[in-house]
Amino acid sequence: MSLNRFMMERTLRFRVPGIKKINSIEDRFKITVYVGDETGAATGSLLALAQETAEKSRPLGSMVEIMSYNEGPGDSVLPYELSEELKKAHVFNPTNKTDLLIILKNCIPGCINVDTETVAGGVIDIFLGDEEGQVSQEMIKNAKMLLQEIFDSSVQCNI
Repeated sequence: MSLNRFMMERTLRFRVPGIKKINSIEDRFKITVYVGDETGAATGSLLALAQETAEKSRPLGSMVEIMSYNEGPGDSVLPYELSEELKKAHVFNPTNKTDLLIILKNCIPGCINVDTETVAGGVIDIFLGDEEGQVSQEMIKNAKMLLQEIFDSSVQCNI
């Protein structure tokens, strides 16, 4: 879900005029985003516009709450940063199969063959392999790390 947190922070920062400070906290299916001006204060109109923008842009299955930056953890929690692997993939919306396949192929060294299948709600089977269809323990380890960053703990990914 961290990727959802990143996307929500970026969306609000660039679509809501007046936001100068932003950070967020995630808790399972809920993202609380703290926004404010240079001092961390947020007017009612800034909060309303941020909430409206968040409702239109929020990831499916996630709830988003908007609060004043001054009511949050402040500067002790920085805006979310993507891992270097995801930055290199240049894909920031892996909610569909095509983007997830691109991320896995680009971020896992030696991974050529990838397929996914949604088995049930919240359960995804992922198939990886090199040119010969073989998978190494290193590929599995890298895939697990990426999938933990992309999906929250309620989504089960079987590799």
